[in-house]
Amino acid sequence: MQFSNQPHYSSGGNDNPDLVYGIHAVETLLQSKNPVNKLMVSRDEKSNAIQSIVQYCRKVDIPVQYVPKEKLNRLTRGNHQGIVALASPISYRKIEDLIPVLKAQGKGIRLIALDGVTDVRNLGAVGRTVYCAGLSGLIIPETGSGSITSDAVKTSAGAFLEMPVCREKNLRNTLLYLQEQDIRIVCITEHAEKKISEVDLTGNICLVFGSEEEGISAIVRKIADQEAKLPMADNVVGSYNVGIAVGMTIFSMMNA
Repeated sequence: MQFSNQPHYSSGGNDNPDLVYGIHAVETLLQSKNPVNKLMVSRDEKSNAIQSIVQYCRKVDIPVQYVPKEKLNRLTRGNHQGIVALASPISYRKIEDLIPVLKAQGKGIRLIALDGVTDVRNLGAVGRTVYCAGLSGLIIPETGSGSITSDAVKTSAGAFLEMPVCREKNLRNTLLYLQEQDIRIVCITEHAEKKISEVDLTGNICLVFGSEEEGISAIVRKIADQEAKLPMADNVVGSYNVGIAVGMTIFSMMNA
C-alpha cells in the first residue's frame, strides 16, 4: 500500500475525538502506526484508494466494517469521502503473547472476558475494577463488542492505559486456547444452576460475562468448564449491570 505524504489528519466531529475521516487522513493515521479500533467504509464506495486501505487493514488485523453512507454522514459533518477510522487510545495485546509473559511472572492468571458488551461506560467500569483488583487483564472480541475509546478510558479513570487488553477475532477460539493453557473458563450467568459461592474461583481462571440484553452466547457457554450465578432476591426479574456483576464476582474471587 502506498501512503500519502500528507503530514496531518483531521479528527472528525466535535463529539468524538477518536474519529478520523477522509482518504488522506486515514492513510496518515495508518502510516503513523497508532492503534486503530476499526475502519468503516461506505458500501457504495469502490475507489482504488479506499480498496487499497481496506486490504492493508485486513492484512494487519484492523477490523473493517461496510456501512451505509448515511451512517458516516451521522458520524461526521466533514467530507469523509466514504471512509472513517476509529482511532484507539490504547495498544491491544494478543492473548498468545500475553499468556507466556504472565506464566513467566509466576503469579496466578486471572482474566475477565466480555461477550457482547457494547456500552463504553460499562467497559470503563469493568476496566477500572479489573485494574484495581490487580487482575491479569481483559479480553474483548473484535466484533459485537464495544471498543476502548477515549470515553471508555475516561470512565475507567485511566485504568485502560495501565493494564493489558486483548482484542481477539473469535472469543470462543480464544477461550479454547486458554483451556489448552490450563486456564479454567467460568461463565457468570443467571441461567447457571450453581451459585457463585458453590464454584471454585481459585487458580488460573477466566471469568466470562455477557451483555445485560443478550447474556453470554450459547457457543461460549457450551465450552465453559463451569457456570455460576450471582445471588439475587427471590421473585426478582432481571439481571445485574455487567459492571456491578464483575465487581461482585471479583470480590468473591478475592475472598475465596
